[in-house]
Amino acid sequence: MGFFSATDVSVESVMAVFNTIRETVFLTNLRFVKVDVQGRTRKRVDIISMPWKPVNRFSAEAACSFDLNADLKVWVSSGPTPYEIKISQKSGAAAIQRIFAQQILAPKG
Repeated sequence: MGFFSATDVSVESVMAVFNTIRETVFLTNLRFVKVDVQGRTRKRVDIISMPWKPVNRFSAEAACSFDLNADLKVWVSSGPTPYEIKISQKSGAAAIQRIFAQQILAPKG
């Protein structure tokens, strides 16, 4: 992408990458990165890089088993409102939730 490379930090490894309608989300062992491409020309890019340490909870919601998308909400200690991420069915919502649980419940160093 040019904005982010897991090789920039030698100890960082990418665990999952998934796309939504206009976002790309990277989950690494050190942080999660949300890249939001905005505007009709898709030239405006908003990048949020959040280390796992301030992430204190998450929730996933799907209307029913036939729902194609799940809504993932991620709360961090510094903000009152969660980050919201849409996860498509083909992105593997269960695997993404497992990564979030492992990273949030891991001992914070």
